[in-house]
Amino acid sequence: MSKEFFEPIENTRPFLKMALEGFSGTGKSYTAGLIACGLHDMIKSKKPIALYYTERAGIGSIKKFYDDRKKKVISKESRTLADLTEAIKVCEEGLADILIIVQSLMSGKDSYRDIKRGSSVIAFSSRIGE
Repeated sequence: MSKEFFEPIENTRPFLKMALEGFSGTGKSYTAGLIACGLHDMIKSKKPIALYYTERAGIGSIKKFYDDRKKKVISKESRTLADLTEAIKVCEEGLADILIIVQSLMSGKDSYRDIKRGSSVIAFSSRIGE
């Protein structure tokens, strides 16, 4: 057995994937934003914080939240699993150290209607500061 058999213990994936789930207005995006900003400072990241969301309705409050904390943020508006998978992949490849995914629980009626229609989308929502 050679010396190269063992490798030093290193953080080979310095990347946070955080997903929060809950009903609309319960503070998921706000909580995720506070955690992300604190972690961003703690690890002294120079990369932007990445947001994956499906609704642009609250984009003004989201932008203000991060602007107030002097954080660069990149985002993707989409509802597809393919885009979510790509977001995770590009962050793991080094685009961002932190990716926030916030999912709002849909009402049973909406979920049932989407299933009946054969929907293949994921419902996410980000609303900071509401």
